[in-house]
Amino acid sequence: MNKTTGKLTASLLALLLLVPSPMMAASGTANESGKTGQLTQTTVSDYKGHWAEADFQSWVENGLITGYGNGVFKPDQNITRAEWVSLVNRVFNLQTLSGSSFSDVAEGSTYYTEIMKAVSAGYVSGYSDGTFRPAQTVSRQEAAVMLYRLFQLDASSAAAAPKDAADLPEWSREAVLSLLGEGFLSGYGDGSFKGLRSVTRAEALRMISKLSGQIILKGGSYNGLNARNVVIGAAGVELKNTSITGNLYLTEGIAEGDITLDNVKVAGKIVVTGGGENSVILNNSTAAVLVADKKNGKLRIAAKGSSAVADVKVQSGVKLEEDAAATGAGFGKVTVEQTLPKAAVIQLSGSFDSVIMNALGEPTLYLSKGRISEMTLNRKAGIRLEAGTEIINLIPNVSEAIYIQGSGKVTFDQKYSSLIKLETPAPTATATAPVSSGGGTTASPTATATPVPTSTATATPAPSPTVSPAPSPEATAPAFSNVSVHDPSVVKDGDT
Repeated sequence: MNKTTGKLTASLLALLLLVPSPMMAASGTANESGKTGQLTQTTVSDYKGHWAEADFQSWVENGLITGYGNGVFKPDQNITRAEWVSLVNRVFNLQTLSGSSFSDVAEGSTYYTEIMKAVSAGYVSGYSDGTFRPAQTVSRQEAAVMLYRLFQLDASSAAAAPKDAADLPEWSREAVLSLLGEGFLSGYGDGSFKGLRSVTRAEALRMISKLSGQIILKGGSYNGLNARNVVIGAAGVELKNTSITGNLYLTEGIAEGDITLDNVKVAGKIVVTGGGENSVILNNSTAAVLVADKKNGKLRIAAKGSSAVADVKVQSGVKLEEDAAATGAGFGKVTVEQTLPKAAVIQLSGSFDSVIMNALGEPTLYLSKGRISEMTLNRKAGIRLEAGTEIINLIPNVSEAIYIQGSGKVTFDQKYSSLIKLETPAPTATATAPVSSGGGTTASPTATATPVPTSTATATPAPSPTVSPAPSPEATAPAFSNVSVHDPSVVKDGDT
């Protein structure tokens, strides 16, 4: 054998050791019976007696990992960046591929699909030189940043910062300290964190598992769970009588399918990145915060019974609907975030305390039924009000004209009269001090229309409505769709 052949053989053997076969388990690995997560082991696994034995066993039973075959899992081997994102993706059952590219990740290569899923989900972006470095081991501080982004955690701080906190680069400090503070990560016995140290396969499972909590990847009814966090990555799940002290994640693995939450109490956030136009139902369920972030914007979230969500963050197109017979507070404050894709549509049906528009892409807000007590426009947006709907107090904090379509009612301070333009058919406009009101509503189906200014009418001060709509056919609603996709963040220094 010549030297060149010997080097190629050695490289091939190294690659075979790096890439498991089957590779660190696809979600839904099947055995001969066709069932997922059921491995027939003829030998004792090498994680037997390891400190992470329970973690490995749980992942095996859930079909999330199969190892290298013959019971070999190599728990103490350092994990590569490509292997890391593959594991994380399976927990969320990520589906969407990014159109991005890296100079060292060829299309069709072993980990291409998993890396593009991670980029699309926004928790990795690669290095500033255009590389991803898939075979490089992932460091503890890199892993912390990726998990912090994917799980959309809020910044917090550790009760006692690690003694080497000053060594953490700026791009990782918030993520590391927040995860330490929430107990999702732990340091070493000497009080250090050692952010540059590589993560082993065992440590990877423990880190991901702590954040994921209960993982549900099969449709069915789940009753009486008590968990810190819950991840649902499959359609057809009914979650009942459950208490979640942290967050609930409804991932894009749900696709356009249905999810029902029945008597579910979430102390933290419900983060919705999956579900369809008829799908996410909250029945007698509560949450402090709900985040709507479905990439194609085709998402309906309905509140029924005593359901109540105090704060809604809209990051994609969505339809928020309160059932007419609901007895709870429904959706409270709705904030349309700056990250909303351009030309998105937000459809509301119900009684909303507050709507705050911060989006940059001039979205359309369509009130199909019900009322908004107070709407604040910090950015320009199109507004459509169906007959019988009302904005009790409209506050435009913008210098551009705001066009309002439909035949609903809008009330605003007379000082905004020059900004508010009423189109045909014109809403009933009253330029007076706002009054209070309330009430509940139901949803109506949407049709297709494109808002185009046809005429301009300026509301004038009056103690009662002064502009009445002329008889005309009822205008149709804008199409409830949004095909924009978020651009992932790019880390210039620190690089994940």
